[in-house]
Amino acid sequence: MIIMKASLTTVMLLAIAPIFEARGALTFGMINGMNPLVLFPIALLLNILAIIGVLVFLDYFYERLVKRCRWLSFVQFFIEGARRKTKFFVEKFGHVGVGIVSMTIGGYTAAIATFLFGINRKLAVISICLGILASCLLLLAFASGVA
Repeated sequence: MIIMKASLTTVMLLAIAPIFEARGALTFGMINGMNPLVLFPIALLLNILAIIGVLVFLDYFYERLVKRCRWLSFVQFFIEGARRKTKFFVEKFGHVGVGIVSMTIGGYTAAIATFLFGINRKLAVISICLGILASCLLLLAFASGVA
């Protein structure tokens, strides 16, 4: 098993990676002995900025790219998966459902759901940010033994 030496750069890269997001970055940093109070704002901010970037990309470039580049249609497979995972939450709770998705499944999936279901972007970004914040706070609470 390869063990990486923790650095702030590694944590920052993990925070913007779709698989890990802020929760994975915090976990990685804490396992490697980094201070959670330093990690928390960095991972949270970078994850939120990445999610906003995904929303901007989807709003302005997605349709153009899929029409021009037929090989990008494989992305639609992932988008359909996100639609299936989030449909219940979004249809039942609206923009709050997007926050629930960001807290449980992840911010990237919540951003895709926002795009797919045409949810108000401002309300969705607030819900996604609150969902990511809540999941990170829960992670820190469990990691520190509070919960």
